Amino acid sequence: MRRAIWLLGAIGLVGCNLDEVAEKMDEKAPPAPRKEVPTEGRGEPTDAAKAEQAKQAERAERAEEARRTPPPQPTQEPRAQATVAPAPTAEQTATSGPPRNAAPSPKAAPAERLSLKGHPIQGGLVFARVDGEVAGINFPGHKVVVDDQGRFLLGFARTAAPTEKMTIRLKDGTVIDHTFHVGQRTFTPEAVEVPDDEATAEGEEAKTKAQADARIHAARMKHSKDDCWQKGFEWPAHGRVTSRYGFPRTVNDKEAGVHWGIDIAVPVGTPVKAPACGEIVFAEENVPLSGTTVVVDHGGGLTSTFLHLSAITKKVGDRIEKGEVFAKSGKTGRATGPHLDWRMNVFDVRVDPELLLPPKPAKPGV
Repeated sequence: MRRAIWLLGAIGLVGCNLDEVAEKMDEKAPPAPRKEVPTEGRGEPTDAAKAEQAKQAERAERAEEARRTPPPQPTQEPRAQATVAPAPTAEQTATSGPPRNAAPSPKAAPAERLSLKGHPIQGGLVFARVDGEVAGINFPGHKVVVDDQGRFLLGFARTAAPTEKMTIRLKDGTVIDHTFHVGQRTFTPEAVEVPDDEATAEGEEAKTKAQADARIHAARMKHSKDDCWQKGFEWPAHGRVTSRYGFPRTVNDKEAGVHWGIDIAVPVGTPVKAPACGEIVFAEENVPLSGTTVVVDHGGGLTSTFLHLSAITKKVGDRIEKGEVFAKSGKTGRATGPHLDWRMNVFDVRVDPELLLPPKPAKPGV
């Protein structure tokens, strides 16, 4: 009786285990079919039955393992992969700087970094200032010098074209281009009559004149860091203006070039005052045609030249202040009468002094 009960229990146990396995398997992995277990004798399983039970349990375990393991993916040929650099972080972007070939960003728009004062006109002057350290300036006519505050002076020649372009290169990579629309002037011809022996310099006098002109040119081409050119100008003497800048001249009916200054009619010995502060860089007597001559450096490449003087009261190297007397007017050199001839240059570009002056006092004959 006990053996019968044991046999029924064993059979029930095996059936129960197989039912649990079947419940856990999905439709893709159906359970292995159950087989009747042969018995012998009084119902006790034979060795063959035990072996069959073990096989059934092993098949059930494999089926469960197969259900849980995903099917293998089909084999593919390897494909080339593009290498993508990781995007920089905010910190990396902030510290790594711009790409090697990228132009640095300007601190401000170029137009906002340049300020100009004055009116571009033939023979005129423009006062400029740029925000930033200058690497170079290209301007037609003359070289440009910039002071420690970014200020510089531009002179427009008597023959300046209607448009002239300036290019400024800053050390931070900024390039500033500016086109000037230059006012065009009409210059009235004038005729002068002098004794024939004073009309031109010839022979030894011409050689002496060429040497003096070379020294005057050298003095004009130098420049100091003085900022007197920034402090305004006044008349060096008061009198009637008898000739102006830029007039084409004939002397004794022969072409004699251009008159480069303004002539102020004053008596011999009239004190000549500095129109602006500066340093005397040339002072000589008896220069052919020009007579006794003085050159004053106002800084920034701007110079004043005074001709036909009767006396010089200062010497080369002396500093003079605006309004200070440094000479006396006269009639030396080629002159039709006593007067002061005042000329201005930005390096070797001739400019018009009268454009820098306040209106003349309203006096009769002045």
